[in-house]
Amino acid sequence: MLRKIILIKNKNNLGYPSGINQGLKIAIQQESYYFLITNNDIVFYNKTIDELMKASRNSNYGYITAVDKNRNLKYIEKLQSDWWEGLCNSCFIVKKRIIELIGFYDENFGLGGEEDRDFIHRMGINGIESRSYCSALIEHKHGYTQRLVGSNSQDKLRINREYVERKHNIKLGWKFD
Repeated sequence: MLRKIILIKNKNNLGYPSGINQGLKIAIQQESYYFLITNNDIVFYNKTIDELMKASRNSNYGYITAVDKNRNLKYIEKLQSDWWEGLCNSCFIVKKRIIELIGFYDENFGLGGEEDRDFIHRMGINGIESRSYCSALIEHKHGYTQRLVGSNSQDKLRINREYVERKHNIKLGWKFD
């Protein structure tokens, strides 16, 4: 399944969306059709990637996420289904056709997140459904990188959420303390 690994080294931190876009552009040149996008603070279980690939190949969903064992296991344990509507945007597979339809990640987002909310919103307005696959488990060490670089994550998150609201003329309804 895995043909080769290409290491991309940048002299400066370009931000998460730019890094994703760099990888996506190279993967498209390599004629890949499924893209695994993951944060750097994810712990994988043995079959996580295999389960995500199986789900991607056997469903019509364009965006399939893993389930964060630390945050979401309590919800999926009650389900009688392989699929959950909640999304864990720190580890997912997106199909090439989705990138071709809605474009790459918006590089105006810096540290602080919400680039995934923008991406998912653009999928939704194009009729693309997404789900979490309950057999694909991960553990996300939330905020590891932002703590490492000393980022004031609440301020950056607020700025990025306001950008999403302006860009799409929507109200997210999140409150900040």
